Amino acid sequence: MTEKQLPLSQVIGVVLLCVITTLAKPNFTMNLLPALGIYTLYRMWMKQYIDWRMLLVGFLLPCSLVLGWQFVFTYQLGANMASDQKVIFAPFAVYRLYSDWLFPKFTLSILFPLGILLLYHREACRKVSIQLAWLIFLVGAFYSYFMAEQGKNLGAGNFTWNAQIGLFILFVVTTLFFVQRVYPNQRLSGEESDKKSRTKVWLGWTLYGLH
Repeated sequence: MTEKQLPLSQVIGVVLLCVITTLAKPNFTMNLLPALGIYTLYRMWMKQYIDWRMLLVGFLLPCSLVLGWQFVFTYQLGANMASDQKVIFAPFAVYRLYSDWLFPKFTLSILFPLGILLLYHREACRKVSIQLAWLIFLVGAFYSYFMAEQGKNLGAGNFTWNAQIGLFILFVVTTLFFVQRVYPNQRLSGEESDKKSRTKVWLGWTLYGLH
């Protein structure tokens, strides 16, 4: 979503990527579409430019069509027509089959990206990549913790992939931000002392190392 409309060739490339990635693993696309919707509403509220052609043709249309086809094929065709298999709202039903320590495990799982967000909140909160990565992860966490499949696949935890994929993306984006923030330019902003900056760096790498 830059300040000018992207060329048609890039839109076509995004369409192909959306189709391929959704066929390979629909969980990521299930995270991406709501995250893009929330981010678009934010940009509309802030009166910022939106590349509607890229958003609607590049992302929304192909992702919706492939996801819709996959949903019908998985839950409404063939053997599943006569079964009780369907998507249900079931808060914590899947994870509680395996653990009672959900909140501590959730907190420890996001310790590094959360720590970097708090340590460098001024810069991080302005980065579009960080904003989208957190949105993608939070949407994925909602699916994983609150949605499930009724029937034989309840314990399979197929929606837990949403949080795992979202967390992986959040880790990659956060690590890139952290490395680029710390090493390309060692000059400190006016309000930071050398000691404070070094403390942030050591804290950041310590959190990363714990994972």
